[in-house]
This record gives sequence, C-alpha cells and structure tokens, in this order.
Amino acid sequence: MTAKRFRLRVLSFINGQLSAWPIAVLALMVGAALTIMLALADNELYQRQLRQRFDMLAAERFSRLQERLDRQVTRLDTLCRFFIFSHQVEQSEFDGFVAPLLIGTQAYAWNPKVTLAERAAFEQQAREEGSAGYAIREMDENGALKTATVRNEYFPVRFIQTLSKVPTPSGFDIASEPVRHVALERARLLKRIVATPRISLLALDPSDTYGILLVAPVFSIGQSPSELRGYVTAVISVM
Repeated sequence: MTAKRFRLRVLSFINGQLSAWPIAVLALMVGAALTIMLALADNELYQRQLRQRFDMLAAERFSRLQERLDRQVTRLDTLCRFFIFSHQVEQSEFDGFVAPLLIGTQAYAWNPKVTLAERAAFEQQAREEGSAGYAIREMDENGALKTATVRNEYFPVRFIQTLSKVPTPSGFDIASEPVRHVALERARLLKRIVATPRISLLALDPSDTYGILLVAPVFSIGQSPSELRGYVTAVISVM
C-alpha cells in the first residue's frame, strides 16, 4: 500500500468518525428530551390522580357529614316539639326522652329563657332540685367559667345529657359567647333550627375539641304573639 493511499484511508476514517458524532449527540439529546417529557407526563398524571382522589374523598366526607347533620336536625326537631307541647319538663323526663337520641351526638341540652328579674329564683330552684351550687355562668377570657354578669336575659344550660365523662357545663349561658349568641338570634328571628359554624366545644372529651352547635327555638303555643321559652341544642363533634 502506497503512502498516498494510506493517507486517504486514514482521512476517510477520521471524516466518518467526525460525521457520526453529531448524530450520536443528537440521538442523546432526543433521548434525554423524551425521558424528561415522559417523566413530566407521568408526574402530571400522578398529580391528577391525587387531585381526583382527594376530591372524591372530600365529596364522600361532605356527603357523610350532610347525612349526619340531617339526622341530627330531625332528632332535635323531635326534642323541640316535645318541649313545645309539654307544659313543664322535668329532668327525669328530659333524660328519658333524650337518651335514645344520643347516638352520633355529643350532647343535648335545654336552655330556658331567664330574665334578670327571674335569675335569683331560677338559680335557687335549680339548687333545690338537686343541682348543687347551680348558678348562671359565662366564660372568662381564659375560657374558664365564672358567674355571669348582669344582662336582661340569659339562656343557661339547665338540663343536659351527654356521652362525655367530663363534668357538664351546667348553668353556662350560651348567649354569653358571641358565635353562639348570633346563632340564637338567627334561630329566634327565623323560628327554625340554625347551626353555628365550627366552634370550640366546652367541657367535652379532649378528642372532641371542635364541633357544631344546632339550635332550635322553643316558642309557647296558644299565645299571640308566641313567646320564646328557650332553646334545645345538640352538640356534634367535628374533627
């Protein structure tokens, strides 16, 4: 082989190798781009599936909560009618009527309307009927109960049935707390059951820190205009 032919073959080999490099680089870039695109598409699909799963679970939970609220509204309406058509309800009658309704409910309570002029006699009567140390109370700035200040009217907890083993807030004026007070006024105005937004529960188990209060106004019958006698309430825990 002559030197000239050898040089030509070497140059041809080098040129072939040089021309293959751009193709290899291009193939590498295309492969990397496809890999990135597939990874992004897979991540987007995963995120979409997560969102769909979350939406489905949220809708399912909302549906269960709505069904639960509907059942509680029906039960509270039954308790409300019991008070409306009863001249006077004793503690034992309240306990017996409410006990079967407690499934799925943290507490039921009767909160009569008490005017300032009636307060002293009301508290004394409650103590004589077995509620030792009974007094109308309200929450202080730390959330502890204290003797209620002077107001024109009160709606204290008089009867209460609960599954909780924590001492009940007997005597607590539910109208003394702003969120509950708004619900009471709406129920009085609309003459129907009203629910509070999610609130901090008082004197229930530590696992039931937050919940919803359903409020049903009890009006007198046979009078025009009808007079508000008080409220029956139901406490529903919400995580």
